[in-house]
Amino acid sequence: MASRLLGKIPVIYGAPNLSAAALRMKTQINENSKVIAFSGILPEFNHNEIVGWYDDDNKVFFHPFLMIDDNFEEIASIIKATKGVLVSRDVELDILKVKGKSIIERNIYAVLFGDYVSLYLAALRGIDPCDVSPIVDIKGRLDTVLNKG
Repeated sequence: MASRLLGKIPVIYGAPNLSAAALRMKTQINENSKVIAFSGILPEFNHNEIVGWYDDDNKVFFHPFLMIDDNFEEIASIIKATKGVLVSRDVELDILKVKGKSIIERNIYAVLFGDYVSLYLAALRGIDPCDVSPIVDIKGRLDTVLNKG
């Protein structure tokens, strides 16, 4: 998965019960891999963002990633339709079908998967995932600005 994201801007979409895991994967990719990434929620994606994936020439720079939970029939149908639209528009995407007996187990699975992807992506980019100098920089700037007045 990390190699498929290399050189692309990841966009992670989670089913409603996996939205926190999708957001976590985005933030881990941001911090560990030093890559701009975005996240969203299915089916909200189908109301607005699908328009951009349909005809925007810039879509080639992005890589959508769907985190799904097949345990909910309605969501499985929505994901099938969503995947069909993306594939019909020549958008390469990946799908993670989370595993686990409970919602908590499936979220833990998704979080750990995202964490590992972010670390492997950092390794592929030759990036130190422990370097958080941009965070230290912004905290210092905020401290200066906020404590001035």
